[in-house]
Parts: sequence; structure tokens; C-alpha cells
Amino acid sequence: MPWWHSLLFVAAVVFIGLTVVVHPRSGSSNPSSTITYSVRDAATGAPLQGATVSVGGQSLPTGVDGTVKMPVATVEQDVIIQMMGYQTIYSSASTNTPKQQNVVMTLAPTPTATDVPPTPVPPTPTTVPLEKGDTFSGTVVDSDGLSIKGAVVLLGSKWVETDADGAFSMTYQGGSDQARISASGYADRIVTAGKNLDISLERFMVKGIYLNGTAAGEEAIVDAIIKLIDETELNAVVVDTKDSIIFYDSQVAFFRDAGAVDPTYDAKELVQKFHDHGIYVIARQVAFKDPLVAEAHPELSIKDEETGKPWRGWAGEAWVNPLKKGLYQPNVDLAVETAKMGFDEIQYDYIRFPDGDLSGADFGKDYNNVDKRIGALTTLLTMTHDALRPLGVKLSADVFGWMLLVDDDQGIGQRFPDIAAVVDYISPMVYPSHYPEGSIAVPGHPNDYPYDVISISLDMGMAKIPGLERRMRPWIQDFSLPGMSEYGPTQIRDEINASEDAGSSGWLVWNVNAEYVHGAYKKDGE
Repeated sequence: MPWWHSLLFVAAVVFIGLTVVVHPRSGSSNPSSTITYSVRDAATGAPLQGATVSVGGQSLPTGVDGTVKMPVATVEQDVIIQMMGYQTIYSSASTNTPKQQNVVMTLAPTPTATDVPPTPVPPTPTTVPLEKGDTFSGTVVDSDGLSIKGAVVLLGSKWVETDADGAFSMTYQGGSDQARISASGYADRIVTAGKNLDISLERFMVKGIYLNGTAAGEEAIVDAIIKLIDETELNAVVVDTKDSIIFYDSQVAFFRDAGAVDPTYDAKELVQKFHDHGIYVIARQVAFKDPLVAEAHPELSIKDEETGKPWRGWAGEAWVNPLKKGLYQPNVDLAVETAKMGFDEIQYDYIRFPDGDLSGADFGKDYNNVDKRIGALTTLLTMTHDALRPLGVKLSADVFGWMLLVDDDQGIGQRFPDIAAVVDYISPMVYPSHYPEGSIAVPGHPNDYPYDVISISLDMGMAKIPGLERRMRPWIQDFSLPGMSEYGPTQIRDEINASEDAGSSGWLVWNVNAEYVHGAYKKDGE
């Protein structure tokens, strides 16, 4: 995750590029809110585990206690509560709705030969039932009625994207008629496939914190993370699935053969535990800083020019070579396996070539071609994106915060617009402590100006990705570096406000030990 090792290499380039001072904005966004639904059997009062609660199109199952916490928008949203064998419940919710909802479900009547099945109330009033071969079509817009370009319409395993007018069409192949509509920066929505549908999506801001793979196996730490999320504006968690090791019992043979699988937690159980609390779960999967694979497969590693053995980075670790195509499919397979464990999103970290002092590193001749460097990263991302889409799972990628300020790939393959074009979310690590003094238009060390640094960085990054701004979701810091002013609630709130004021689709907070500053995050409902 750290990216300061390359700063001296690029500082001169960035300093020249920052002759225009961009002034940060002021103000803040409305905080999110949640409603807890407690679902029980009408006859016995027993909690119903596995009931599906859908609010504004985002769906989560109830836990063993029959409860689930759901985010809710300021505008009124449809609520649908379903469970096999029970009558479906339709309602609505907004931030004015009481925060605790007790729901009782009645068993659906058992049909007899003389019974006429009740006519279900469709979730979308304009839905017209389709026959196999019919065209499923419609338009996807936001809450203001503006068209959403690039929204994904998933029906079964087939998907299409909306055009510039938000329109889509696809042939209905039969089977399930429940379609998932998703777009970067919006909550997913489930609709019944029909003709000429008008589908509105609500904004969804991911507000997440990081949990390392070792801590994810400690029940007390997991419970503390859940408590923090339950009590504050936070609604998401980023969990290590693969760093130098894989933290769950992966069955991907490539990584098992490399000795990279060392489970610390049960992935399905962990994800379900988070989902029981309405928490959005992101899997952090390290791509190319992969020392165990580099040692087990030296033919896939970056070579030392003198010895021919794996080259080692500044901390003594071996790296795999992103130009080696044999690395792509195993990482795709791992992402798909992880997605099937229930994760809502897969996030690639270290999706880059190594930075810093590369003396003695032999990548092969293609490394000198910028298009091939960038193409190595976008190929893996595109392959993974295509594999995840039929599963309804999002893809994101971490990049250096520095990449928002420069126009080239800095030798690591992370040219910002190219990465943003092939993911659902892009997360630049805009840690103010990592910017050297004089590199950005603030009157002192960037660490002391968290709002300004993030505001300037995100403004410059947004300008590089016109039409894709909703994909921006930065990493911010909840840690302090030695020798610099400490980060407490004020500094962290400045980071959050800058991210939200810039129009980002939320933010993620990094603390390597998962130890977060008390009071930095708004209480739920504030």
C-alpha cells in the first residue's frame, strides 16, 4: 500500500505540472443513514434467517437473529421483503422512517386444484411479463432523471451496458426474469425484466475501513470492527484475501502449489457475519507484489540481471513480472473464487510494476514500451472484470495518489485514465503524509493540509476521467507518520469532507493494524 518510495523520482515532474493552484472547496455532504429490519414468522414469532430485504434495489439477507441493517437515502425508496414460502411484503423507506422496523411474514397459502394463484405485485409497476425471445429494454437514470451511461444490466449470466442516453436492450433467454442494474456510485437495483422500463438508481457512498488478513481471523477484532461500523456512518470493510499469502482456504491449484495458501479465517462465514450487519464487503487481492509465487515460479519473476535469479525490491522481497501472461488467469480464478464466497467487490492492490531503485532489474525488452506496461495491467483488469460481471460483483483497483497529478505511467504502468476505464471503482491513495513538501500547492508540508491536498488531487484526477467521475473512491489515512503532526478526528474529518466535496463515490480508510481514531467518524444518523 505505501507509495512514497518513488517520490524523489517523480517530484520534479509533478512540481513543474503544478503551476496552476487549484483552490479547495468548502462544505460537506449529507451523511448516510440505516434502518434495521427484524423479520419474524407471523405465527410463531421465530426470527427468519435468509429473508431478502431490498431497499432501493440493494439486497441483503437477514442473519440468524432475523435482522439486517440497510442503508437508506433521503428520498423515498421501495422496500421489498421476500422469503421462499412466505408472502412478499412491499413497503417504502426514507431517512424519516423509524430506524427499527419489525416485520412479520405470513406463510403463503398452499395452492389446491381449485385455488386461483394470487396475482403478485411487481416491484416495477411498468413491468410487462416477457416471453422467451422478447426484447428486455429500458432506460436507466439517476434520482434527478439524468441518464446513466455505462450502467450494467445483468440478466442471468448475460449483460449489456447502457448507451449515452441510458438506454439498453437485450434478448430475454427465458429462466429467471430478475435483472440486476448497477452503475459506479449507485446502489444496485433488482427489477423484473420487461419492455421499455424506466429504472432509477440511488447514489450509494461506500465508507469503508481496512481489516488485515491476520486480524480477520481474530473474533474480538472482527466484532470491534462491526461495532464501529454499526455505530457510525461507516458501511463497508476491506478484508485481505491475498497479500503475500492467501488468507482463506483457496482451492486455486496455482497458488496452492506455490505454498501461498495459509488460512486465517473462513471466508464464507466472515462475509456472512458482515452481511448480517448490512456491511458491504470488499476483498483486497494483491496482484504483482507476490514473493511466494516469484520464488516458486522464477520463470514468472522479475530477474536479476547478474544472477538470473529473482530480483528483489527495496525490502528484499521478490516480485513477479506483470508482463508474464501466465500470471493473469490464476489471479482471475482467485478473484472469481473469492466472489463466490460472497464478497461484494474485488479490489486489486499492487496492480503495478515495482517503483523506486530498479537497478539490476530485468523485465525483458517489452518493459521499455509504455503501451505494453500499461497493457499488462489493463489486460488483467479487463479479464477479471469480464469474469466478475456475470456474478454481479464489482471490480476496483488501487493506484498511487501521485498518479492523479501526472500524465504518464511513471514507469509502473498506472496511467490513471487507462486504469479508470476498465474498473468499477478506482482508489488513489491520497495520503497527505506521503506528498513531499513543495510538490503540491499548499503553504507547508502537505501532511498539515489534509483537506487541501485531497481536494487538489481529486480535482486533478477527475479532470482526467470525464464521464467516469463516479468511479473515483479514494483511500485516506487514519494513521500518523513519525516526525509529522499527528492525525486525529479533525484531520480525518478534513480528509472525508474533501473526498465528499470532490464528488467521490465514498472513501476508504487505511490503518494497517485496523486501529481507528475514536470520534473521527460520525455517529449513525448524525
